Amino acid sequence: MRGCVIRELLQLTFVSIFLTGRAFGQEFGGTAEAGAGPTLSIDYKNQSAQEITDLILKGYDRWNARDLDGYMEMFWRSSDLVYAVDNEVTWGWADLRAELLRGYPDRTAMGVATSERLEIRVLTADFATAVNSWSMQFPKVKVLGTSVVMLRKFSVGWRIICGHSTSSEIPLN
Repeated sequence: MRGCVIRELLQLTFVSIFLTGRAFGQEFGGTAEAGAGPTLSIDYKNQSAQEITDLILKGYDRWNARDLDGYMEMFWRSSDLVYAVDNEVTWGWADLRAELLRGYPDRTAMGVATSERLEIRVLTADFATAVNSWSMQFPKVKVLGTSVVMLRKFSVGWRIICGHSTSSEIPLN
């Protein structure tokens, strides 16, 4: 199963370069270069970016409401989901959910999460990336972090299929 995700990511890289003439990390332009292949319309990219923004902000809303199942709705419900937090890698939706439940048995200890900056790049009609700078406030510490995620559009909408978050703590006086 893990090989399927890696193979899919390699195929996505190929598709991204084929369609845009650019590698990941470069903006998916609205105008085509000679031989670059088709581009997505600005309207489609804006609609997709708004759908992704809504999905991620709903995740923050569900986190702050202490609703872990609602929070998990933004993730691909598959054993091929992969998410890394710092140097810990979790494979699969069920394992990620179980890890969150173990990590927050007391829902009041979840802190208050805020998205500080969200950048989205729609790569193709079905794939996008997002970079999110965020903070989480706890009684004695503030956590600042960055998450980079890859999203895929399914029949149920956009879902995170792969991601990595890193963070650092700032003690409060």
